[in-house]
Amino acid sequence: MKIKISALVLSLALFVSCNVNQCDYYCDSGPISLKFEIVDKEDGENLFTNGTYSKESLEVIDLNNNDSLVQFEFITENDLNQLLLGPFGFEVQEAKYAVLIHSEAIFSVALKTIEEKDTCCSTILLDEFNLNGAEFSQDEATGVYKVLIEL
Repeated sequence: MKIKISALVLSLALFVSCNVNQCDYYCDSGPISLKFEIVDKEDGENLFTNGTYSKESLEVIDLNNNDSLVQFEFITENDLNQLLLGPFGFEVQEAKYAVLIHSEAIFSVALKTIEEKDTCCSTILLDEFNLNGAEFSQDEATGVYKVLIEL
């Protein structure tokens, strides 16, 4: 009797597991955003934190769309003072923006994203990235681009 019950339980487990969807979880990355910290090339000080620039004088324009203004976020909490551009991915796959202070371009960014799919997931990746008009580095831990401005 125990053998019959064990065989029945094992058979049921095999049939139930055949209907499990291996993609029964959400794993899409969604679009990406880019963060920029604008600093003095000489001393590395954030130019918004030290008062050289104000967020009210900051503009971003779309060079591929008749220099129209681009919406952006400016992160001030904890005195970070970082420019956040995006999202890039599903709707915006290519962009060429200029960042202006008092209507003067201080640097430009050109990028292209691609969508990489596997059996279950979709991931947005940065395929091409160029920053012109200033030196820069990227913090590998945070992903923030540090843009070095010569005053």
